[in-house]
Amino acid sequence: ELTNTVAAPNPQAPFPGYRGRVIKTRTGGGDEGVDRHADSVMEVRYDDLIANPIRFVERVHEFAGVSLEPEHRVAVEHHLQRRPQHHFGRHRYQLERYGLNDQDIAEVTEKYVNRLTTIPHL
Repeated sequence: ELTNTVAAPNPQAPFPGYRGRVIKTRTGGGDEGVDRHADSVMEVRYDDLIANPIRFVERVHEFAGVSLEPEHRVAVEHHLQRRPQHHFGRHRYQLERYGLNDQDIAEVTEKYVNRLTTIPHL
């Protein structure tokens, strides 16, 4: 089931009418594709990916039933050395720029966020 949330425009927003656009979100708290294909979809936590990217790559390979070849592991390690997190800088999102606030986001993502807490750590 989809719900629509429409917010009043913010004249300070960088994109005219941005907040006035309809935001569609699934209210069931899950992802329809994940629910239907749980045996072929691996959900992971972003914080696990950031904390241990090599372990993340290992788990993806295990899940897919594909062996992680030594040269692939080395390639991932080299990539991480050449392009560490924030290599291109750090972007800081400001909800206010888009006419939004924490409450706006919390309302449309509450069930989704609650579902994410059930995803086990790697």
